[in-house]
Parts: sequence; C-alpha cells; structure tokens
Amino acid sequence: MLDYIDAAREKEARKHEAENDRLNKGNRELTEEVKRLIRAPQGSLALSEVERRQKVLRDELAKEHERREMAAREEKIDLLNRMAQKKALMDALMAQKDKENQEIIEKKDALMAHKDKDYQQIIEKKEVRALQENRHNQNRLDGAAAFHLQLAYSNQAQVHETASVFHDFLTTNQ
Repeated sequence: MLDYIDAAREKEARKHEAENDRLNKGNRELTEEVKRLIRAPQGSLALSEVERRQKVLRDELAKEHERREMAAREEKIDLLNRMAQKKALMDALMAQKDKENQEIIEKKDALMAHKDKDYQQIIEKKEVRALQENRHNQNRLDGAAAFHLQLAYSNQAQVHETASVFHDFLTTNQ
C-alpha cells in the first residue's frame, strides 16, 4: 500500500514538474510576444493582443488548477474506497474465523461432556488461545484501520499544501 502511495506521489510530482515547465515555457513565450508587440508599430492593438493572451493563459491555469483539485479529490475517494473494501474484507474474514472458532468451541463443548477433567482443561486452554488470537487479530485490524485513516488525512493535507504552493506560484508569476 505504501509503495502505491509513494508511486502516486512521485507521479503527481512529475506531473507538477511537467506543468511548471510548460508554464515557464508559456511565460517565456508570452514575454517574447510582449517584447515583439511593444516593438511593433500597432501600439494599442498590440497591447490588447497581450491582454487577450494573458486572459487565455489565466483561464487555462484556472482550468488546470480545477482539474488538479478534482484529481486529488478522486484519488482521496479512491483511497478511502480501497480502505473501506479492505476493512470489509478483513471484517468478513474475521467473522468467518470467529464463526469457525465458535463451531470448534461448540464441538469441543460436546466432547467435554464425555471426557474427564484433564481433557476439559486442554479444551479450555485451546479456547483461550482462540480468543487471544481473535483479540490479537482485531487489534491488528484496528491498528491498520487507524494507520490508513491517518495516511488518508496526511495525503489530503499534502494535496492541499501542494495546491496552495501551486496557487501561490501562479499568483506570483502573473
């Protein structure tokens, strides 16, 4: 699960780098175009072309920012869904294990009626072990669920931080 999250983070970082490179290239192109238009004899027409180009770029940046926010939300939802599916699967496995343990306990209870006291002590020890195993498994499940929830909150905070940094970058470059 951590490998998947690390891979997703690296992929998102590469996307951000590529987007930053594209934006920097766009800014350089815009700067060159502004210089060209300033040198052009058209004057006010050139200025309105620059303003139009800037508006187009701002609109593109806004759309890209919105797309990234949607992707971050979808990733968070996907992660939460996978966590819920994993928890449901673990709960089902635990329920099956509990059912099997309960059936074993019931069978052993029937045998205890016909056996001597020593045999009864052996059965009680096995029941205690089964209950300890169930408790241990439940503790592991609770720990895993808490870890995944904490990881989801951490990912959400990182996504918001990245979006904030990106937004700050965009506003300072405009």
